[in-house]
Amino acid sequence: MALALASTVAIPATSASGNSVSGNSVSGNSISGSALPAPRTEHLQRLAVSAGVAEPPVVRDSSQVVRVYRQAGPGATSTGGWAAPINRPINSPWGPRTVICTSGVGCDSGFHRGDDFAASCGTPIYSVSAGTVTAITRGGLAGDEIVISHAGNVSTAYSHMFDNGILVSVGQVVSAGQNIGLVGSSGDSTGCHLYFEYRIGGLPVDPVPAMASHGILLRVA
Repeated sequence: MALALASTVAIPATSASGNSVSGNSVSGNSISGSALPAPRTEHLQRLAVSAGVAEPPVVRDSSQVVRVYRQAGPGATSTGGWAAPINRPINSPWGPRTVICTSGVGCDSGFHRGDDFAASCGTPIYSVSAGTVTAITRGGLAGDEIVISHAGNVSTAYSHMFDNGILVSVGQVVSAGQNIGLVGSSGDSTGCHLYFEYRIGGLPVDPVPAMASHGILLRVA
């Protein structure tokens, strides 16, 4: 964004930390009977700014992207103790689809064995049920992935996070709705999103009816 400023801008060299000055008051305490004193000009710095100078673009790598988000609180859970993996609709559901290839990584099989949820990088990802983190993998088509084992021979997988977007470790016990990671775009990915798999006996099944059986309705955009 272009800056249209006068040739010089006065900037105070120091300011009182944590105290605001507004309407003849300092930190909520009124000053009675007199106006605020005039600023001491001998302690001002002057910065020359040429008109028409453009502000440089802000470029963030994956580390900086996830750091602008704080670790989220727990996600909403059902009466059965399950939660949605993310607070976003499905944008690419289970089933056949066009093969997607990512340079330097490879191509998928053309059959989607889970659901994609498009979301900004850094969006919180939640464990759908209580369980134990059994695997964390990095690289390959899934990128950075967390696998959690749940009761009843069920496991779930959460893929495409960045390295520093993984908030749990192998062997850690997690609860339903716990923030386990942040959305990224690693592996065979063309943009920030969560790829979520629901597995029974290690084999992926359609997450929508599977999660509906636990009282969680995953909606399609």
